[in-house]
Amino acid sequence: MIDVYHNILPGFSKGPASMEEAVLMARLAEREGITTVIATPMYHPDQSVPKETIINQSKELNAYLMSEGVHVHVIPAQHVPVYSELLEDYEAGRLLCVNNQPTYLFLDFPQQNFPLYAEHFIYELQQRQITPIIVHPEANPIFLKKTERLYDLVRQGLLVQLSSQSLLGFHGKEVKQYAFKLIEANQAHFMGSCAHKLDRKGIGLKLAYQQVGKVFGNKTMDMFQTNAQALIDGLPIYLLEPTRVKRKSSLMHSLFGF
Repeated sequence: MIDVYHNILPGFSKGPASMEEAVLMARLAEREGITTVIATPMYHPDQSVPKETIINQSKELNAYLMSEGVHVHVIPAQHVPVYSELLEDYEAGRLLCVNNQPTYLFLDFPQQNFPLYAEHFIYELQQRQITPIIVHPEANPIFLKKTERLYDLVRQGLLVQLSSQSLLGFHGKEVKQYAFKLIEANQAHFMGSCAHKLDRKGIGLKLAYQQVGKVFGNKTMDMFQTNAQALIDGLPIYLLEPTRVKRKSSLMHSLFGF
C-alpha cells in the first residue's frame, strides 16, 4: 500500500521532531501494510527550504529506515500553497514535484477565498505538462460550500487527494459526507493519511481503504492504489468522467444515513 501524503520528514512543520520519531511513524505505517510514503513538507514562500534539502533528507531517512529494519520507502515531494508568486518560484526551480519529476505537483488552496489568479496559474502549469493535485479539498470550506468549484477544476484536468482522516470522520460528519460523495462522483483520485505526528493508534489509511472498499467495492480500492503507483512513476493515472456531487445521495443515505 502507498500513502501519497505523509508528513514523515523530521524538522519540518507538522513533521516529527527527530529521526527517531520518524522511524516510529514509519513502523506504524509498515504495521498497516504501507510500503511507500510520499513525504509532503509544506513550502513556505517567505522561508523556503531548498528542494534539494528535501530530496537529501528523504535519502537520509531511507538509509536510516533500512538500517533499523523498517521496510518503508520515502518519496520526496512538497505541499505547495496557492500564492501569488507560485509560477515565478516554479520557473526558478524552487518547487518540488512528486519524486522530483516534472509531472505532478501538490497544491493547497486557501480556506478563505478562491484566488483570482488560481485559474491562470493552473493553465500555465498545465502548459508546462505539470498536473496539479488538490490536497484534501473535502475539508476546505471554499470547496465544501461550493461543490461546483471543485467539479470545474477536475473537469479542467486537476486531480484530487482525499485524506483518510476525513473518510474516517475525524473532521466531522459534513466533511466525511463530502469525501464519500467525491468518490461517488469520480472526483477523487488518491487517498493519503495526512499523518503529521506520532499516533500509536495507527495511521488510519488501511481502515479508510476498508471503508471505501465496503461502500464502492474492490475496483475503486484498486484504482486508488494503481493511481498512487502511477503518481510515483510520473505516469498517466486512471480517470473516470466526473459528475456533479449529488446533494442527496441514496447510496450515502442507505449506508450512513446522510
